[in-house]
Amino acid sequence: MKDTKAVKSEALVNATMPISMKDTKNVGRWIKKDKLNTAITKLEKVLTKEIAMPVVVHRSGIGPRKGIGPGKYPLKVSKFIVKMLKELKANARVKGLDETKLVINEFIPNMAISKEHRGKYQTGQLTHLKIGVVVEK
Repeated sequence: MKDTKAVKSEALVNATMPISMKDTKNVGRWIKKDKLNTAITKLEKVLTKEIAMPVVVHRSGIGPRKGIGPGKYPLKVSKFIVKMLKELKANARVKGLDETKLVINEFIPNMAISKEHRGKYQTGQLTHLKIGVVVEK
């Protein structure tokens, strides 16, 4: 029998965050298949409102933006996802992957349990998000 080692070519990160599920879906469609550094740059530009994120799903009532049609600036979602992408970059660095060749191949948002706050009727929504990257060949 041969002693073979599994090739480390991907990294994952999971988290549950208090962000909008609908905006998370749209961000996922926008940055999937991008390089990791490009995705971080795009979302940081959304945070400074330089560019708008195109809205594909759940777009009723959203006005057009220059050059992309319906779009918006999901600031809270962008802030949390940039933080996750930087954690993912650190995970890949620890695994010994080349940071310049990382491509986002997995972006899976799911509904998490509702979060109870103080007060009679106050509740919050959570989104569980799994992001994966793989080394581009």
